[in-house]
Amino acid sequence: RYSDLQSDELSEKTLSDVVESLLAVAFINSADGSIVAGLLNELELPGTGVRGEENSRVFHGLSACLGGSYPFELQKKWNKQIVAVGTTMIVNHGIDEKLERGLSLACGILEANSRRNLHTELSSPRTRILLRCALFDDSLEFDSVTAEGTTIDDTMNASWLSLRDSIASGSGSLSGASSMALDGLDLVGILRDTLFFVGNYALNLCISIELYKRFPGASPKDLTLLNFCAFTDDILSYILVKSRLYDCLYDQDSTSAAQFWIEANLADKRGMEIWENNSGWILGGLDDYRRRVKSEANDVMPRYPGIGGGLLSGKLSKLDRELTADLAVSMKAIIGALVLGIGLDGMWSAIGPLFDEVLIVTPEENLRLYGENSVCSGWK
Repeated sequence: RYSDLQSDELSEKTLSDVVESLLAVAFINSADGSIVAGLLNELELPGTGVRGEENSRVFHGLSACLGGSYPFELQKKWNKQIVAVGTTMIVNHGIDEKLERGLSLACGILEANSRRNLHTELSSPRTRILLRCALFDDSLEFDSVTAEGTTIDDTMNASWLSLRDSIASGSGSLSGASSMALDGLDLVGILRDTLFFVGNYALNLCISIELYKRFPGASPKDLTLLNFCAFTDDILSYILVKSRLYDCLYDQDSTSAAQFWIEANLADKRGMEIWENNSGWILGGLDDYRRRVKSEANDVMPRYPGIGGGLLSGKLSKLDRELTADLAVSMKAIIGALVLGIGLDGMWSAIGPLFDEVLIVTPEENLRLYGENSVCSGWK
């Protein structure tokens, strides 16, 4: 027992490392994540979460959300929030129509890239609300009860009731839309922040797992650097743009996004010049590149010629955060929506292929090629 040990026998860092190692073992050996959730619950970590409808001062994990969606039906408060967000979108016709178009495009892109058929999972009402929320990257003035001067009339009330029945079945009754206190688009923004939070850590976890599988002999330090190089705002913004997921976002008039487009195109041009000057990939030519990306095509071309070492090609330091911060947030919010809507495995089936080309460089190659840039220079 810890209480029987002398204070100098085990440091807090050592204990923390032991707990993290136990969680890693539990994660690797539990297909559904139940062991992880059980271990975290046993730790009784401080928190303000809820278990069912009972307030609690300690963390209680209801699900690891690996193989399927999060069990919102077990948390009425969060379930009601999603219903309210869906209602806000229904009421605000112009925004909803634009988000629906973006959602349709996003689902097409995700399904086309996915390693498995996600059509049914992406079609669920709750997942569609989460994704539309993730795609809403704008802030607009919105009345707490009406939208664009339109009151919640009988038609809107009927739409809300239908939404409530399809989303919140089995979770208890909710108040009618006419008396429901909506926080408008602020409520959408709050949920989007939550999606960003979930997406941030979920993506970090999935990239770490993928790197561990690809380079089992790499040191923790090397794996951390490779993870960092795949996780910078510059890289996430570039992948968002190149995958066309940016085209799905609500705000298509962002000046910072337009400036990033210019930087990305210049980086692509520099990258293609390097490709052509080396008769293919700089590390081993076309044959080596084809082997790493598992392609048999003779005319294979790089999907992402404009990035390397966590930065855009030709850059030695990150771009100004004003150009990348919002784009990276949008990418992580989309990922968070997928995690909660279809599970971690489903998310990585759709998003993982977008990162394949980013994760083919070994730790040694990464430092040799990019060791002088601001991301990698401190890791030699």
